[in-house]
Amino acid sequence: MRSRRQLRKIFAWSLLLFALILINVLVSEIAFARAGGGHGYSGGGGGGRSGGGGGGEAELIWLLIRLIIYYPHIGIPLAIVVAVLAWKGYLKGEDTYVDYTITKADRVKHDSFSKVALTQLKQRDPGFDENFFNGRAKKAFRLIQDAWSARKLDKAQAFLSDGIYEQFSIQLAEMREKGIIDHMEALEILTATPVKFQSDKNFDVIHLRIDASAINYRKDEKTGKLINGSRSPEPFAEVWSFMRKPGVKTLKKGGLMEGQCPNCGNPIQIGRLSKCEVCGALLRSGEYDWVLTSI
Repeated sequence: MRSRRQLRKIFAWSLLLFALILINVLVSEIAFARAGGGHGYSGGGGGGRSGGGGGGEAELIWLLIRLIIYYPHIGIPLAIVVAVLAWKGYLKGEDTYVDYTITKADRVKHDSFSKVALTQLKQRDPGFDENFFNGRAKKAFRLIQDAWSARKLDKAQAFLSDGIYEQFSIQLAEMREKGIIDHMEALEILTATPVKFQSDKNFDVIHLRIDASAINYRKDEKTGKLINGSRSPEPFAEVWSFMRKPGVKTLKKGGLMEGQCPNCGNPIQIGRLSKCEVCGALLRSGEYDWVLTSI
């Protein structure tokens, strides 16, 4: 149910929409009266209302009543139109309220699913710690930004899924071909906050929102001319999705984001096959550590 205040607002706005029409009508009537000399808009009892207490909608209602009394051929049709609009505004307000309620319910449902997923994740991996994971993700964030500016994925490719690695490789190849450098400096990571957890029999997924600030712009490789972006620090936010297979335990030592094989601990020396040269572990599979699947 809508409150009286909300109904008043809906009705007042409907009237306000027609305020200009009322003024135009009155001006037309007055102009015609002055030209024809037959019937000025006086009403015999004083002009417009003034003083405090009525509010804008009260003034408009009073004006509409006077139109109905003294100019029924104008006031009555106008009153009908205003009433219809007010009713439509009321119905729209009800629909908006229902939509808001549904959206809020969906958000609560999704939050509930996310909490259940986090609980399941911690049951399978008691050593999982959100703060520790956030710290690792921040390191990965810096590595990706540096790799992007250098147009080389060598230092970051270990924790990229095959899909996102191919996507990034294509984009960077296009930038090199066009002679474009996506420059970033003065990177400051402000916060890293998990916004959603997902867990099923196939994967555990963490969606992490990262808020940061940096100087970021694109420039021509040969001329150094600015293509787009800003040479001043600006805030931005990204949501990163990390995935691993169920049953994987939180590493107490370094892993993919630290440049180490999560299975044997040796430094990663990998190419496109994403395979540890020492133990043969498939690094991008999510079988040993979190991998980045989307941004």
